[in-house]
Amino acid sequence: MVDKSDSGSVDKLTFVAFIIVVLFLGVNFVAVKFSNQELQPFWGASLRFIIASVLLVGIARIRNIALPKGSALMGAGLFGLFAFAINFGFLYWALTRVSAGMASVMFASIPLITLLIASMIGMERITWRGILGAVIVIGGISLVFVEQLKFDIPFLYLATVLIAVVSAALSGIVVKYFPRSQPIATNAIDMSVAAIILLVLSIVSGEHLGLPTLTTT
Repeated sequence: MVDKSDSGSVDKLTFVAFIIVVLFLGVNFVAVKFSNQELQPFWGASLRFIIASVLLVGIARIRNIALPKGSALMGAGLFGLFAFAINFGFLYWALTRVSAGMASVMFASIPLITLLIASMIGMERITWRGILGAVIVIGGISLVFVEQLKFDIPFLYLATVLIAVVSAALSGIVVKYFPRSQPIATNAIDMSVAAIILLVLSIVSGEHLGLPTLTTT
């Protein structure tokens, strides 16, 4: 028998967690702009995930949470590649020129892009409502591109944000093909993967690997 009171408390907790995630995602774009004022983009993104992965691995150790293995480990690695390495690597670089507000508007298209990709590979069925939403999103993004070009923002930077959006959408699909594992352990792996990839990219591109000194950073 299911305890309805427990179910209700879990639902409330999930809702609160969702609201917190939404707030952090909104702040994320502004925070990256501050980071980019002092730290070079790939290094700034790498440093972010180095700190995050150290904290998460530490928590996993303290709580005796086993890290994923086998196919679950591969899934966590691929999720880290798409959700954090490619997504945030491209986003940090693009936000050196693109505004935080514009990037957040383009990222709002992730759910529909995810639906379109999932339908193309047969994971989900697309409905007329989904098609209508996709048309509106494509039209909106096209309008955004045209408007932003008036502000002398190179097309390459706007295209880079779009690549980051597609990568984020792909991460939500990739993760469905692998076994689930404990969230803290999964994020410890995928953020570590992202930290390493971005660090290598930063070094190869010749960025200065300095630590932040400004209060805003």
